[in-house]
Amino acid sequence: MDPRTPANQTPAPTHLPVGSGPNPDPQQNPAPQGGKVLALGKIFFKTVHHFWPKLNAWAGELPDTRFQPMVTYEAAFLLWWGLLLFCFKLGSRRDLDFKLRDLELGVLANANHLAQTEQNSLPVHKTLDHFLGHVGSPALGQLRDQCVRALIRNKVLDPFRFDGQFVISTDGTGYLSFKERHCPYCLEHSNGSAVYYLHPVLEAKIVHPCGLALSIGTEFIENPLPEKPATAPAKLTDYEAVKQDCELKAFLRLAPELKRAFPPPSAWRPIH
Repeated sequence: MDPRTPANQTPAPTHLPVGSGPNPDPQQNPAPQGGKVLALGKIFFKTVHHFWPKLNAWAGELPDTRFQPMVTYEAAFLLWWGLLLFCFKLGSRRDLDFKLRDLELGVLANANHLAQTEQNSLPVHKTLDHFLGHVGSPALGQLRDQCVRALIRNKVLDPFRFDGQFVISTDGTGYLSFKERHCPYCLEHSNGSAVYYLHPVLEAKIVHPCGLALSIGTEFIENPLPEKPATAPAKLTDYEAVKQDCELKAFLRLAPELKRAFPPPSAWRPIH
């Protein structure tokens, strides 16, 4: 038997007293009611409706070609459902089904509040894919341009100008990658052990050293319709022979689009 005095086995209190005088009893701090998450959500709502009060109206003007008698979800709701995918940094559309179905999160009520709708249920990711296919990427790009023009008109971005002008950066980035040919427009890249089929994209952004990177233009980098049989696909290393697309060629297509979307202030018309 160990003759030494045994150590005290009683665990130390997890909460220290917080009273003004000596108090030997532990003090239980009140549990936070949502805390920073609820505060951040309120700020998000206020920010969106302050800078883009007409966003839901713009969503209603999207060229929605769905068969209207069979439509369940309004365009504004589905637009926000897609935006939440990026706001919550979800990895794919399927994550909308798996990570936003918890009834305790109040996702349906908050999505309705954002879209100013009264939907009774949440859509599945295929519903969102169907909606986006009917709207098309050009219309969504124009909606993005409307949002950016609203910020410029209201002088929200003036602190980020350099010598009175915005700094625009363009760069290519990976967008989609497949192990099998996805379509005739795919770029093909081989690293010696495997072949990948790519859909890179050229992005134009308003940038600032503070970390601002605001997208104002997007152009896909993709091959034209193949002039050779499919058995001889385009190679990244053989630009001249197969007329492979690249960032420089994509920029020549993107530049006129940027000038049309963001003309000089003297050519701008009032927002209705």
